[in-house]
Amino acid sequence: MNNEIIEEIRAGESEVVEFKKSTAELKNALEDICAFANHKGGTLIFGVESDGNIVGQDISNSTIEKVATQILNLISPKIYPLIVKVKIEGKHCLMINLENNFEKPYFYKGKAYKRVGTSNSFLSTYEIEKHIYERDNERYRWERGKVGKDWSLISEEKVREFLHKVNLKRNLSLDENEDIPIILEKLDLLNNGEIIKAGILAFGEFPQKLVDIAVSKCARFKGLTKSAQIVDLKVFKGTLFEQVNVIENFIKNHIRLQTELTGDSWERKEKWEYPIIALREAVINALIHRDYRDLSETDIAIFDDRIEIWSASKLPKKITVSDLLKPHRSVLRNPTIANLFFLAGEIEKFGTGIKKMIDACNKFRLPIPEFDNSSNAFFVTFRKAKLPEEIMKNLSLTERQKKILEYVLLHRKITNRDYRKLFPSISGETVRLCLNNLVKKGILEKVGTTKGTFYILSPKLFPNYLQISKDIPSKPIE
Repeated sequence: MNNEIIEEIRAGESEVVEFKKSTAELKNALEDICAFANHKGGTLIFGVESDGNIVGQDISNSTIEKVATQILNLISPKIYPLIVKVKIEGKHCLMINLENNFEKPYFYKGKAYKRVGTSNSFLSTYEIEKHIYERDNERYRWERGKVGKDWSLISEEKVREFLHKVNLKRNLSLDENEDIPIILEKLDLLNNGEIIKAGILAFGEFPQKLVDIAVSKCARFKGLTKSAQIVDLKVFKGTLFEQVNVIENFIKNHIRLQTELTGDSWERKEKWEYPIIALREAVINALIHRDYRDLSETDIAIFDDRIEIWSASKLPKKITVSDLLKPHRSVLRNPTIANLFFLAGEIEKFGTGIKKMIDACNKFRLPIPEFDNSSNAFFVTFRKAKLPEEIMKNLSLTERQKKILEYVLLHRKITNRDYRKLFPSISGETVRLCLNNLVKKGILEKVGTTKGTFYILSPKLFPNYLQISKDIPSKPIE
């Protein structure tokens, strides 16, 4: 590596190489780094004079930290160059290497610089607009970044297994025996003949060697917060398809598998305490829609009362949480990756995943998933069938009324007949008065006026609990 650096120094400064005598010139260096980012990348070396004379400088950990912090804080969007201490001809230097990025334009203190020869100038309005267009065009997105033509980076076995699955799931007739480069080209996983990052995340032999941030962290906490004891912690690597499967297995290892009788027969049916189909959908969404420029992992946290699935990015600017809860168009951050999951049958029509999660929780008599986009990430929370404690504390309820609410939460409704089954000694008139009292308090809502009358949780008081619908059996679970 040192020989390559020495040759680079001897060649002198250029549109992709810049020298600085020391980190005292960090302010000017940040302009150069911004200019490299708006060009095609480049290398900046502290400890070398402009004429190529190697002078070196003292470099401590705090020096490296200061440079890294300044780059992260003052250049926008954020960039993550390689910063490494090197020894050149016996003298310590600090090298910053920046690859070509796809999030142009980049700004340093509100100004966009570009590299012209060995100097910097400002981007024109037209150039800024052009970069913004390219950034929003899927051909220039992060997932389209090139990683080279080394076909050994791709697992042939994984590609052919994928094609076999696609042919089965989508009833297609793709040739599973074609050469790998041809298959990747047909799957739109090449960019000018080079493998792109999406291809590595889908079929890489060792994906994290090239995309080290593409990992998922799963933890089981014995309690209700992340400060509680961690009873199991795993960090999963591999392709995105592989991560979905191991995450699902991790979750199953830490939730209960219940057994219930079906209908009037003695047949027993096993049922997880959370709908696996909804959890898997949330995990897939977190993996395929996350912003892989963010250094955070995909995070799955299992608590005593809930499961949280975190994606390392917020929702795209064009969509809000309220949009998710109604029919909406799909805004894809990584359309190439999303299309691979669609072909494999892992997801269906784009934009329907949220409804799928809600419907699954509805059938399980669980609160609908909670979606949060207020932090630096987007996350989904699945809760067990338990009334929110903050609401219960504010309600003046008898033990009988609490039992009624728990019943409505589980079955989504209650009738006079259900009430009498819960409390056989109570008269019909007392039942009617009690239910009407809960309606007056705004806790329950009455539906119907005839013999088919039933009561549901008040949508105003319990907005996260999906109410009665055609998907819920009229007969309560016994």
